[in-house]
This record gives sequence, C-alpha cells and structure tokens, in this order.
Amino acid sequence: MSKKNNFLASLYELRTLERMLAICTGVIVAYLTLTFEDPRGWVKTLAVPKYVIAALLAVVTSYLVLEFFWGGLEKLSRYRRHFFAVAFAATYILMLLYELSFVSILTILMVNRATQIFSLPTCLVLAVVPTMSGGLIDHYYHSIPYAIHGAILYVLFNLAILVIGFAVMSERREKERSEKLLRELRATQYLLSEAAKQDERLHISRDLHDQVGHHLTALSLQLEVAINAAPEHALQYVHRARDISRLLLSDIRATITDIRAKTNIDIERAVESLLQPTDEGRVSLNIQDDLDLQSATLAETLFRCAQESLTNARKHSRATSIEISILKSHQSFGFCYRDNGGISEDFVWGNGLTGMKERVENLGGTMAVDFDAHGFNLNIDIPS
Repeated sequence: MSKKNNFLASLYELRTLERMLAICTGVIVAYLTLTFEDPRGWVKTLAVPKYVIAALLAVVTSYLVLEFFWGGLEKLSRYRRHFFAVAFAATYILMLLYELSFVSILTILMVNRATQIFSLPTCLVLAVVPTMSGGLIDHYYHSIPYAIHGAILYVLFNLAILVIGFAVMSERREKERSEKLLRELRATQYLLSEAAKQDERLHISRDLHDQVGHHLTALSLQLEVAINAAPEHALQYVHRARDISRLLLSDIRATITDIRAKTNIDIERAVESLLQPTDEGRVSLNIQDDLDLQSATLAETLFRCAQESLTNARKHSRATSIEISILKSHQSFGFCYRDNGGISEDFVWGNGLTGMKERVENLGGTMAVDFDAHGFNLNIDIPS
C-alpha cells in the first residue's frame, strides 16, 4: 500500500508532470508528422519512406519515455549523454527533412532535456545552431517563405525553455541542499541532546553526593554519639534511628549510582537521519544492537564519517549498493563503508577524507582506504 501511495504522490511532482507532458507532446508531434499529407523539404525531394520517418520519431519518443523512468535506471546513467546525442541527432534529421513546422517542437523538448545533462554554453549551441541552420537551408535551398523568421522564432522559444530549465535546476539543487542541511541539523541536535543529558546526570549526581550524602553521614555519626551517651531506656530508639539513617544513606547512594549510569547514544538513529528517500534499497545500515557507545565525541566522529561517506557516494560514485557498518570489539569501535561504484585511477584525497582522517587520529584511531574500478572500501578503527 505504501509503494502505491509513493507512486501516486510522485505523479504530482513538478518534475514528473513535466516529463509526462513532454512524452504526450512527442507522441502528438509524431502522429502529426506521419499523417502530414503534403510535406515540403527534403522529405519530398528525396522521397524518404514513411518507415524511415517512423524510425526517427520512435528514437525521439523512446528517449522521452526513457527520461521519465531515468530515476530507477542507475546502471544506465553513464550512457545518458550517449542516448541524448542519438535522440538529438534524430530530431535534427527530422528538422532538416521537413520545413520548420511542428517538427521543431521536438527541438524545444530536447533543449529542455539538455539543461539536466550539459553546461550552459553547450545548451546554448544546441538551442541556436541546429534551428538556425535548418531555417537557412529552408530559405536558400528550398525557397520556403519566412523560413528565417520562423527559425528565429523557434530559437527564441528554445532560449526561453533554456532559461526556465536552468532556473528549475537551480531551485531543485537549492531545495536538495536545504534538505541535506536540515537532516544534518537534526542529527547534530540529537547528538548534542544526548551529550547534554549525560552532563546533566553527572551534575545532579555530584550535587546529591556532595550535599545530601554528606549530611546523612554526619547524621549517622551524631546518632552513634547519642547511642553511647543516651540512657538505657532510649537505646532501642536510637538504634532504630541509626538503622534507618544507614538505610536511607544506602538508598541515596543507589539513587546516585542510577543517575550516574550513562545511557548509550543511539548512533543508528543519527545515521538514519542522513538517508534520503532515494537511498531506500540502495543503502544498508549494519549497526550492532548492543553497541555500548557513551562518548559524545566518539559518537560525533562516527556520525561525521558516515555523513562524509554518503556525501562522497552521492557526488562522485555511481554505486547501486552501499553498506555502512558500525561494530564494537573488546577494545575498539569499528566503522566500515563499502560500495560498488568504483573510483578512477586519478583519485585524490579531498578535504572531506582528510578531515575524516584527522578526526579519527585525534581519538587515537586509524583509517584505511582501499578502492578499485569495482568499489570503494573505507575501514576505521578507534580505541574504545
């Protein structure tokens, strides 16, 4: 039921709606192109068969459909530019075969897709050069009236879509950045809260011991004196008072012991707050159930290691499987990160990994990194 609700909710996202409209537009343009009875341009001059036109339109619409499901196709992400190049080439061929008409709408759709893949200069070239070249060919070779005017108009459409696309991308990145900062803030607040609770327990226990405990000890000593100095008929009452005072002192000491008892920090909850919705099914957490983690400094170090590892995976890796493990042996805590994303041979240590290593070494620990084309491994060992 939850998967169904998540799917329905995703349909209302702006990005999903935009892709659905692009698919519908592509299908309509394909239908109009195939049913166009008297086309002008090279499609008529060269007598291009309908099945060739249908194949080119199928390439473009298939790419638009593929973009709709792109979020679940991580394995194909490295080929995304290749798929775009093939689809854009098919669009440009269609635009050359036909005069600048509704076929040029496909160019607008492809320019919009380009904003998610290429830089601004590349997108500007894709928005201007193909459309203007098609307009010039239609004007000078096919002698189609107002071809250049139509090309300029479609270029303006492309540029407008380009600006809107980059604005949406910028807003989306800011939203993701804000969500990331919010998750980090929540996790940090939780760790600080746990540390504050421990400090408060220690403060209360010291106050009880220094004040109430000493007073009751003095009371017990005074009763000892009273026992030795009191008349014979009062001894039984004094003895009882002494026993009660000792019992009370024992209870207070037990209470102090309970207050001073440290509560383990729930590092699993802190790490889980770093996960994004897209990490579901991709990131696996393996955190020891009976993890005796009481040091706030150690907990923060483990948390920062998990945070930096996940950030690096999202920015630099194409991993489809990520595993984070936090375990404790008799003398140390172990942190292990593994993924199957692979690292290039020219990999260099950045500020994130350097800062992580410094944190670990400040606690007397060690950090080892192992990587190849098949995955990235990070192992950290910190004395407990």
